[in-house]
Amino acid sequence: MFYNSLVNDYRKVTFMLTIKEVAQAANVSVATVSRVLNHDKRVALKTKEHVLKVVKELDYTPNTLGRNLRVSATKKILVLLPSVLNQFFSSVMQGIEESVQARGYQVMMSTTRSDPQIEQSYIEFLYNKSIDGIIFFNSEQTPEAIDRLSKKYPITFCISSLEGAKASAVTIDNVRAAFLEALSSLIQAGHRKIALVYEPEASHGKLRGQGYKRALAQFGLPIRPEYLQPCDSSFDSGAEACGRLMALSDPPTAIFAISDVIAAGVVQRLLRLQKIPGRDVDVFGFDNTDISRMITPTLSTIQQPGYLMGKLATELLFEKMEDLTAPSKTIFVPHELIFRETTRKAVKSEEEGT
Repeated sequence: MFYNSLVNDYRKVTFMLTIKEVAQAANVSVATVSRVLNHDKRVALKTKEHVLKVVKELDYTPNTLGRNLRVSATKKILVLLPSVLNQFFSSVMQGIEESVQARGYQVMMSTTRSDPQIEQSYIEFLYNKSIDGIIFFNSEQTPEAIDRLSKKYPITFCISSLEGAKASAVTIDNVRAAFLEALSSLIQAGHRKIALVYEPEASHGKLRGQGYKRALAQFGLPIRPEYLQPCDSSFDSGAEACGRLMALSDPPTAIFAISDVIAAGVVQRLLRLQKIPGRDVDVFGFDNTDISRMITPTLSTIQQPGYLMGKLATELLFEKMEDLTAPSKTIFVPHELIFRETTRKAVKSEEEGT
């Protein structure tokens, strides 16, 4: 008898109780225990109290991982960012977090550093059902890989889309923003030597690069390879790219950067070289983040509705979570040029209603 008691106690400590064992101890069905643990209002109060009493006596802890695997709902969404250096991402994340949390879900955020292997390690969270879906800010995967992924799992893109992939996305028309508007405004202001500081491997960098080249072609201007300066998404990288441009024998008279933080680095380096942005060299940024208003001189830039983009991307993701076969769609949101002090011949100023 004493030996059997020790064995039973050992089993209680060593082995995790199953929901079936709880049901047997409470003399109810497994379904009833499950409803109680999931706060189903259909369970009678007396039955609920009895089951919870047994759960407490047995010190039962639900195996949430196992439950999540069975019902394929972890209530967690993963957002993958290339980095946290871009201030614009914070407004997008606010829109995502509010929308996700309103549905009773949690948001996890991770950075990939634009490394395809790191990105793939996070994508594997979908395979083992640790998350319910992914919102990509950028991707280093091939369009074919994203297409295969989107057929099996809920994913969507926010800020930029992966060219050639069929996944849902929320973005601005990056080519139009760079081509028809920002670059055209510089050209119409008289500039013929315009440089581009950009991330050539990033999807949004590629699209804005296309817009840059189309603008030059439309106005009959040559594409000068030395004016295409690659960088990463950091302030310092923008400054270094500007230094290389200004060291050329025929430096540009205007610089278009694909983010405000990169453009801020350009502005700083120009000032160190005793060149006044907006007088000696015009500078255009992208995103209209706080830094564009905080630096001196203030930065001309392109505004994107980050908060709205985050909310819409969440809507698209939940559409896929509810029906994976729903058609993928791309939503283009409006953008706006904001003219400030780093461009000298602005058509209109922010104060005048831009």
